[in-house]
Amino acid sequence: MTTYLGKTTKIEVGTSPIEITGVDSIGDISVTADEIEDTVYGSEKWKTFVQGLKDAGTFDLTVNYDSGNTQHKGLVTSFKAGTSDPYKITFPDSSYLTFTAFVSGVSMATPKDEKVQRTFTLRIDGKSAPAFSEA
Repeated sequence: MTTYLGKTTKIEVGTSPIEITGVDSIGDISVTADEIEDTVYGSEKWKTFVQGLKDAGTFDLTVNYDSGNTQHKGLVTSFKAGTSDPYKITFPDSSYLTFTAFVSGVSMATPKDEKVQRTFTLRIDGKSAPAFSEA
């Protein structure tokens, strides 16, 4: 069994992918589906369910603040414009996830004795299904 460390993971944005640099963390990406109860009269003692609509959710992308970083400025521009862009996250084993998302939030943390960081919340828009490619 191989243990992978996340530090070699990279995230790219755009149709001619550009790596987003200065990334400190990529939050949990969790795909879920609604549960729809479809129990009918005459059923025994158990409710029954079917899968409903899927949601690829949101995740936080935290970067070390750099006012001159063009990729970070691009994320702010995307937030202001409300546009979706293609993204690709490549994991340490070379598997990857592709999806389209828009920036739904921008925040900055300025602790007095730590590095200044900016967090971009990305909403996977579901316009096309996120695709995971195994290594």
